[in-house]
Formats: sequence, structure tokens, C-alpha cells
Amino acid sequence: MGLRTISFAVLLAVVLTACGGSKDKARELVESTRYDDFESRLEVLLEFFNSHYWALPVDTIREVVTKNLDREATKRQIIDVYADHFTEEELEVMIRANNKSLEETESILSSTKEGRALFDRVVEVQAVVDQVMEDAAKAQTTAIVEALDKLNEPYVN
Repeated sequence: MGLRTISFAVLLAVVLTACGGSKDKARELVESTRYDDFESRLEVLLEFFNSHYWALPVDTIREVVTKNLDREATKRQIIDVYADHFTEEELEVMIRANNKSLEETESILSSTKEGRALFDRVVEVQAVVDQVMEDAAKAQTTAIVEALDKLNEPYVN
């Protein structure tokens, strides 16, 4: 094994270790959020389907929608987005800020040039996270509609 191969292997190990640490911090951030974007999205979907399948009980619609949305897969994708876009140190700042009131969070992130830059990146990355969640919902919409249509058949005929 040549020196070049060994160097590449060491570099790869360092990079993978760094990514793992960042992924752990990203997981911690996602799990510590003060509100759950997934639940918010779920509520929007439920409102939509409730208005189109008014004959079905709300609990039935909720069951079908939640059964067909893979919360854990979506969560893993969001963790990957944060791990890909932020360093472990930035994620740590975000975790600390997340555990504060909104006013304290704004103060933490706006008090320095670096904090403002991080805040701007958070806003940009949130758009990516929103897209991940939207794509996940779209991917499952067909299965949800098919299941609800089948349950709704007795009320249509």
C-alpha cells in the first residue's frame, strides 16, 4: 500500500468522523426543536384532506395520513440537511439558542457578525428543509388519496 493510498484513507477517516459528529449534533438539534415542523405540515395536510373527504371521520383521515407519512425517514433527511450545511460548532450554537426564548435566541444570533451570518444561513437552509418535507408529503400523497378514496366509496355512490 503506497503512501498516497494511506494518506487518502486517513483523510477519508477524518472526514467521515467529522461528518458523524456533525450528524450527531444535527440529530440533537432536530430532536430539541421547540416546535415540530412535521406536526405543522401534518396539520396542513389534515385540513386539506378533511375538506375533500368530509364524509369520513377526522380520526380516520388522521390515521391514514400518519400511516402513509414516514416521519422517521423525513427526520433522517432533515438531519442530513443540517449536517451537510453546518459545522458541529454551528449546530452547537443553534442548539443552545434553540433552548432559549425567541428574544434570547435573536439576541444570541444578532449580537455578532458571525451570529448574523449564521442566522442568514439558517434561514437559507430552512428553505431546503421545507422542500424536503414538501417532497416527502408529495411522494406519499398518491397512497393517501388511494386509501381515502377507497374508504370514501360508500359515501360517494
